[in-house]
Order: sequence, then structure tokens, then C-alpha cells
Amino acid sequence: MGFRKIDHMRRYRQVLNRLGHHGFGFVLDQMGLSRFNTQKKADYYRFSVPERVRMVLEELGATFVKLGQLLSLRPDLLPASFIKELEKLQDEVPPFPPQQVKMVLELAGLDIDSVFSEFDFNPIASASIGQVHRAVLMNGQEVAVKVQRPEVAEQVAIDLDILQELARVAEKRTKWGQLYQLEEVVQEFSQAICAEIDFAQEGRNAMRFYELFLD
Repeated sequence: MGFRKIDHMRRYRQVLNRLGHHGFGFVLDQMGLSRFNTQKKADYYRFSVPERVRMVLEELGATFVKLGQLLSLRPDLLPASFIKELEKLQDEVPPFPPQQVKMVLELAGLDIDSVFSEFDFNPIASASIGQVHRAVLMNGQEVAVKVQRPEVAEQVAIDLDILQELARVAEKRTKWGQLYQLEEVVQEFSQAICAEIDFAQEGRNAMRFYELFLD
């Protein structure tokens, strides 16, 4: 069994475990996934359903936080109480250390000392997908360097596989899955987050904009 498949199975169980932990075991039952329902008596009932949805997404990390942020822009899908709660989802996370920044850039073929005369390892901004650093090129031009978090692309790919699988099951086995067209929602989200982690395409778009601006 490949490492990717093992990681997928482990993450799949983690996602379902978080749902059960926060009182959504009934959702797993409706989807025919009762064998994964580890829901126990807990104090989750003191939280509203929208609050518990937000908590699940926060605990599952970057991909799911992004999903919640996307859903917060969809009043056509969710009631106002859910929208208000999902708007609280924050993308700011602690920065990853300088040695990891250097490693990521070197793997991308960039030697900091050769490319930049200055590079500030304290990020201007830090988010779940990556962080931004101020730097100065050898010609004196000041630039912003966006560095992707190590292994985030692999984690996002696994999470998207799981979301697509759960959406298919929900549409097949539940009326609410069909009503909300979950496969379409997940597909839309997949396109959005894949575009966000494609830093190379983002760089090409920025360069194209710069060239058009000069013209």
C-alpha cells in the first residue's frame, strides 16, 4: 500500500472523527457511514449547529478553512446564521521557520544569496497556504516573495479527494446532498483552491498584468 493511500485513509478517518466529535454522527448515519461514527456524549450541545460547523472546519485545517470561507459567500446555499459564523474563520496562522522558507525556495531552484541582496525572513503576512516575505533583487528592485507552506499541495490534494468522495456519497444517499448539489459545490471549491496554490500561474498572471500596465 502506497504512502499516499495510507495518508488518505488516515485523513479520511480524521475528518469523520471530527464530525462525530462535534455532534454530526447523524450525518454519517444518513450517508451510510455509521461504522465511522465514534460520537460520544460530550458538551457540544452547548454550542449552536453553525458554531459546531465552524469548529469542525477550524480543527481540520487549511483546506477546510478555505471551504468555510467560500461557503460564507454563498447565501444562496446557507442560512444567515451559518454565513455569520463562517465569516469568523480566519486564515492567519503562525509563520513557518526560516530554515523551511530557505528549503522551499531551494527546491524551487532559487538560491537566496544569489538572487536577492536582501531577504527578510520575518513574513509580512502568514496564511494557511503560504506566507509573504519582503526581499530586494540584485538590481535593487524591492519585491514580495510568496512562499508556499511545505507539503501543503499534497495535503490539499488528499483533502479534495476526500471532499469529492463524501460529496458523491451524500448526493447518492441523501436528499440534502441532492438538494445542495454537493458535487458541484466541491468542484467549484476545488478549482478555486487549486488556483490559489498554483503560485507559478499567479506569477505569470502578475507578470502579464505588469507588461500590460507598462504598455
